[in-house]
Amino acid sequence: MRAWELAILKSVQDLGGTARSVDICKRTSAFIHLNPPALKVTHGRPAYYHAVRSYLSNLQQAGYMTRAGRGLYRLTPRGTAAIK
Repeated sequence: MRAWELAILKSVQDLGGTARSVDICKRTSAFIHLNPPALKVTHGRPAYYHAVRSYLSNLQQAGYMTRAGRGLYRLTPRGTAAIK
């Protein structure tokens, strides 16, 4: 599993297992080093926010997370197991 994917899963776990995408983006920075290009603002948000959103989609497709609503994601048992 990639470092970004693991950081996102840990972020959701820290946020209670279900979290909004914007909160996941903010929390992910606690688990991964963000270099200057990742912090550069593009389309009104730091560039890494766009990467997190892409990884959220990939994690959902792989069964590590489910979409609980618009912009809301929840860990699955598989996602919880991947963190350990």
